[in-house]
Amino acid sequence: MTGKGRDEALQIRYDLMTITIQARARRSLALRLPARPRNVIPVALPRSTRPNPPPPPTLGHRAPPCVPPEATRP
Repeated sequence: MTGKGRDEALQIRYDLMTITIQARARRSLALRLPARPRNVIPVALPRSTRPNPPPPPTLGHRAPPCVPPEATRP
């Protein structure tokens, strides 16, 4: 009985150690990864905002008028 109890206790300790190691790895990754996207996003936003705003409004305004005539023809 005592042997089984010791084995279970050791297994629980091992599981807790692996969980803590995984949590530390995830935290370190979470701290490392966001720094890269934050640096990339500000550079990408100005580029995307300059060309993008003109086309979407024109496409958005052109598309709806084209749909009603097609629906009314048949």
